[in-house]
Amino acid sequence: MSKRYRSSARPPLPFFVTPSGGRGLRDARPIRPMIRTSAERRSAEVALYLLERDLERHLVEFQTLGVPEPVVDRLQTTMEARITQVRGQLAEHDAALAGALGTAVPLSDLGPALIRLRLARGVTQRALAEAIGVHESAISRGERKLHTDITVARARAIFEALGCEATVDVSG
Repeated sequence: MSKRYRSSARPPLPFFVTPSGGRGLRDARPIRPMIRTSAERRSAEVALYLLERDLERHLVEFQTLGVPEPVVDRLQTTMEARITQVRGQLAEHDAALAGALGTAVPLSDLGPALIRLRLARGVTQRALAEAIGVHESAISRGERKLHTDITVARARAIFEALGCEATVDVSG
């Protein structure tokens, strides 16, 4: 019989993907360009903890083994960049939840803006899907792709469901 998890005790979603031949979190790249759900947030927090823990452990171990300073510096720079990236994603998620939204968004950033807007309004993917009459997986899939292929009609429906108004400024 498989072990069942309570919703609050589920293991975090994978946050990083390691390229084939990679050496763990040091070579890993984030799977998602932005945090969209509480489960993704938990996985980002776990990833941040592991990166910080591993950085300290590797630095001590490498210094003990006498690894050349340029190699240690490269490891430290790479892992600190990953840590900064995850912290940035967590900060962006916090800002969206707090309702910190810009007023003007370039069309190329419309997808992430829609996600931030949904988070700021406290609306789940399921509730948004019900409000615009689509399946929850359609919202999840669209957000995973950052709504890069969203239609004007779908964007309008999302704005209306979230109680917002959008205008397009075309200037030459």
